[in-house]
Amino acid sequence: MPDLSGSSGNINENNPKLVALNENIKQNPKSVKAYMNRAEYLERAYEAERAIADYTYAIKLQPENPQAYLGRGRCYCFIERFGEGRADIQKATTFADANTAMAALKEKLDLDEKLHLYKDAIQDFEHLQKVDDNVKNRIIWSMPEVYVKGGEPEKAIELANAAIKRWPHSNQSWEARAKAYVAMGQKEKALADYTQAIARSQQNADLYRIKATLEDELGMKDGADRDRALANQFGNESVSNAPFRR
Repeated sequence: MPDLSGSSGNINENNPKLVALNENIKQNPKSVKAYMNRAEYLERAYEAERAIADYTYAIKLQPENPQAYLGRGRCYCFIERFGEGRADIQKATTFADANTAMAALKEKLDLDEKLHLYKDAIQDFEHLQKVDDNVKNRIIWSMPEVYVKGGEPEKAIELANAAIKRWPHSNQSWEARAKAYVAMGQKEKALADYTQAIARSQQNADLYRIKATLEDELGMKDGADRDRALANQFGNESVSNAPFRR
């Protein structure tokens, strides 16, 4: 049974929910479900190391438990033990439980992208799009740039073109291709696509700033000054929904 005496202080040890979970484990010390329930609660409370202990014990009780591997992998990544986290998430993709395997593959795609393992991320994406209709959303958010960095620029543009064809009125579609062009060093084409993105989101300060930076690099000082002024006029906008802005 794991020792959970150490707490990072994120949760109240007297919280009725946690007390009930602890009591359930005392009453059912060999119950995989009891440990999984507490692990998931601890994970949501950002008690990653304690959650890892419970997920590990659940795996000891039931070695073929994909949800335990996936949960433990997430927790390892949260505390930046990426090697162990990636191994667990990869393990979770191998089980017959299709829903968990798909969730694990999505987690792995995000992790491989974060770790700049672009060729692995491309493999994840291509596998995922065979089984998940919703994976098309990845086209907008990040995959064109991943393909560029993975050495497949033509595929990047192909994906971005598909996004524009499907969502022509979305600034995010045009920005997806613009970012791919930037990564490929084709700044003039990127500038044209940022112009299209701005036409669809005319008060997006961040887009104006990026466009101004490109114009500076292309020697277009008047345009850069004008777009920077517009960026200041519209103020700081959230960039959480924009592809590749980091």
